[in-house]
Amino acid sequence: MKNVAKRSIIIAATAAALVATTGGAGVAGQVTGPEVSPRSAEQAILLHDGAGDVWTYSDTTIGSTHAMRADADVLRGRVVAGTHALRIRMTYDDLRLQATQWYRVTVRTPDATIPFVLEAKKGHWHGIAYLVEAGEWVAAPTVGHHIDYAGEVVTLRIPYVALGSPASVQVRLRSDLGVGDGTFFTDNPMTHGPRSAFTAPLTLPAPPPPPTS
Repeated sequence: MKNVAKRSIIIAATAAALVATTGGAGVAGQVTGPEVSPRSAEQAILLHDGAGDVWTYSDTTIGSTHAMRADADVLRGRVVAGTHALRIRMTYDDLRLQATQWYRVTVRTPDATIPFVLEAKKGHWHGIAYLVEAGEWVAAPTVGHHIDYAGEVVTLRIPYVALGSPASVQVRLRSDLGVGDGTFFTDNPMTHGPRSAFTAPLTLPAPPPPPTS
């Protein structure tokens, strides 16, 4: 049985590999250690969850209750600061074509907090990506995504230009499964509780210099 009081986050970069283990709260902690050359090396955050920490909530109840629901259970997450975009990957226990699924990625930059949602349901199981602005869902066609039901993996690609080309970001992941009767199941690879948390900051690659005349 997994130790529900610990979670490991591995930050990998060309220049360094850092490992951090959280304490009893099971929340992603800040990583300390050798510095990575600023805006030079690709960085990745690996999030290791385990099976069995799904939570359920509903429109008619207050709070969340622990639940066992394999089709809503996130096992692992990965956030990569690539050359031109953030690449996000979430691996599930038993991903299925059913009900309505929302895969949520919130990006925090030094200037803003930017929520994205990938929605999958009957009629568009491949998913539609949205940017959430002032509570409104706006189609985000520049956000690439793929849902591999056979492989139980969801991936998203968010270009830095869609974030305002910031110097650094923090990322929060979460998914929700709505089963159609006002009942929802939620999980995230960041914590063992119903609420997710932001990663440590990721330094993004420097944008290319403007062309010379």
